[in-house]
Amino acid sequence: MAVLSRLGFAILFWIIFVLSCHRILSKQVKIYDSWDHAGLNWMIYPKTNSSQQWVETGASYERRYQVCAILSRTGSQNFWLRTPYLHRSGANRIHVEIEFTMSSCEGRNDGLVLSCRETFDLYYIEANADYATETTPSWNSPPYTKIRRIAADGRFSMQNDVRNTVDEVFGPVSQNGFYLAFQDQGACMAILRVRVYYIKCPSVIAGLARFPETITGSEVTSLVSVTGTCLENTERIGSHDPTYQCQSDGMWILLRGSCGCKAGFELQENTCSGKFFLFLIF
Repeated sequence: MAVLSRLGFAILFWIIFVLSCHRILSKQVKIYDSWDHAGLNWMIYPKTNSSQQWVETGASYERRYQVCAILSRTGSQNFWLRTPYLHRSGANRIHVEIEFTMSSCEGRNDGLVLSCRETFDLYYIEANADYATETTPSWNSPPYTKIRRIAADGRFSMQNDVRNTVDEVFGPVSQNGFYLAFQDQGACMAILRVRVYYIKCPSVIAGLARFPETITGSEVTSLVSVTGTCLENTERIGSHDPTYQCQSDGMWILLRGSCGCKAGFELQENTCSGKFFLFLIF
């Protein structure tokens, strides 16, 4: 009985080990990173001589945009900022990682503040080509689609400096590319970094079959079914090709079917090698 218990434990451990090996980390594919550019030159709207509009600043290796329109007396705090045209490169769902700081509105009662907010809005608009100008498309929603109103978990004051990072996702996207846009309506903030990427399930070997890199599906619930190719010296087991499901977080799940070593070959680690025989002559 003790031997059987140890055997059962060993089998269970092996199953868990094999499954854990299949949990290969997802692959992020970069579309854009603002820190890759010595000058950003994003489109600002409206363009005014006021220092309270979006302003590009920072060192050449970490350019940023900042705005602080809380002292405005114009009564119109509606400042837009748009990225260059970004090619989607076949992606279905787009991730936007934003690092930013936000000033606290608490205690701003000096009589000069018209209004103070601690949020900003993130938008996107798709396009098959880079067509946008200072006036086209119109700076409204629609034609821009709001992804989310973003609030800061931490806000800076005279005593501290707090950085926030959010990762927003939008899609499905179908045109060749898109623009991102940021709308400020009375915050004192800085966009420190914008990183845009999409996710692939990485290439992987499972069940003695090779599965290629695969772009995730169009919805968070999407599963992309991928057929594997049997490795050298292996053949399909049964009547169905091995398949793996690529889910939206870039992880492979639900392996069905497999390959096995051909006759005359034996399994060694993750490959099938020829058998070697030692003949003794007396």
